[in-house]
Amino acid sequence: MSSFIADSVPFFQALFDFMKPFIEIAKGASKLLGFIK
Repeated sequence: MSSFIADSVPFFQALFDFMKPFIEIAKGASKLLGFIK
């Protein structure tokens, strides 16, 4: 089980790095929506 987790860590790291810009965009969008209201 521990070897499976170790193998999946780079995948999750890459996935997180890929999602980071989208998360930042979502944060910015929610701030803009807050200002509009």
